[in-house]
Amino acid sequence: MWDGQNILTLIVRDGYGVTDVDHFWFGEHSNYPSNYHEYDDREDINNEQNIDTAFSFGWKNRPIYAHESVTFSVLLGIGEELSSPPKIQLLEPFKRKYNVNENIRLWVQYYDPDRSSHYVHLKYSFLNVENGELDSYFPADRPKGAWKVFDDRRILKCPSTSGSYPLKIWAEDEFGMKSPVIEF
Repeated sequence: MWDGQNILTLIVRDGYGVTDVDHFWFGEHSNYPSNYHEYDDREDINNEQNIDTAFSFGWKNRPIYAHESVTFSVLLGIGEELSSPPKIQLLEPFKRKYNVNENIRLWVQYYDPDRSSHYVHLKYSFLNVENGELDSYFPADRPKGAWKVFDDRRILKCPSTSGSYPLKIWAEDEFGMKSPVIEF
């Protein structure tokens, strides 16, 4: 939502550190309860100046047990040129067991809903590499909403000893906004 000078950005799903909401509503206060459920990327082109607007979000069926705390979070920003986090998806279920020295197949797609002049990087953490880069692209060179597919078997290789080796993959833009982290 914007008022001609300021932009309000709410990230309620698919953001790093965001607990995906179950219910989300926004719109003119006088139109409530007509529902504007928006889970897809949306750019509001209506100027909301001199109009009372409202938004609400919530979570349901999330048990909180005695002596336990649960944290729910969203990202909210007011200003200009706010960026949204990139998105990432697996295109094939990830194998849980590999042989010693076997190459790991990574088949994912990622994109950044923002088309400003910054790069999006596909990153990983595996073995002794904490912030390795697998791939990158420039969003303005692709159609809006176009996913970049990454499919490679050569980059990551299982060690020569058996054991458990966690792998994390995420997309990150130049502003430090991260997609949810995929962990194996």
